[in-house]
Amino acid sequence: MTRILIFDTDDALFKKVAERIVTTSADFISRKGRFTIALSGGSTPARLYALLATPFFEMQIDWSKWFVFWGDERHVPANSPQNNASAAIQVLLSKVSIPASQVFAVNTKQPAPEAAADYEKIISAMIPEGGLDLVLLGLGTNGHTASLFPHTQVLHNITRKVMEEYIIELDQYRISMTSHFINQANKIFFLVTGKEKSEIVSRILGDEKDKDSYPALYINPESGNLSWYLDAEAAAGI
Repeated sequence: MTRILIFDTDDALFKKVAERIVTTSADFISRKGRFTIALSGGSTPARLYALLATPFFEMQIDWSKWFVFWGDERHVPANSPQNNASAAIQVLLSKVSIPASQVFAVNTKQPAPEAAADYEKIISAMIPEGGLDLVLLGLGTNGHTASLFPHTQVLHNITRKVMEEYIIELDQYRISMTSHFINQANKIFFLVTGKEKSEIVSRILGDEKDKDSYPALYINPESGNLSWYLDAEAAAGI
């Protein structure tokens, strides 16, 4: 099932997503005893993470039962401003009572192929069957999500959970969960804000069929729920 939710402001969007994360994590913890989540990188989710770290939301979450992963990572040092895990740890995870042993960042000290293979082993050990409880995703103006970029090999892999990919236009390796694995998640939330995203949102949620050119189209959960959280500017074209 796919839901599209549009909010007048991005503040309202982040508040609603934070509320949904509170209730979603509580539900999985009550049923399974833990909650697994893949965080997203970029500037948009940073505001969500800061909100979750505020006392109002922080006190509503049983962080001791959280197990945190990342949907993708840039192959840069852990202390780089571009490192997705470092940013989320600084804004959120260092401010809440989650055990460090339950935060699983990509080891970017290794070459990209080894980093991807090791991350896949960690995920397989922690999640031997099925997928994550929740995956947070963003959307690039070129239609990429996580580090699933247009016309890359990772788009067509249907066996791996994590792969490395050299992105020519960025001159950088990325390590990313595959769409095959993301689509096994119970819930997937896209968070998209800003008028610069309106054109690509209209393509992804419209009649566009060229998945290789617009990789976000590969995100189609096998049995879980997909929710698009859009502010009014991002939704202007639909």
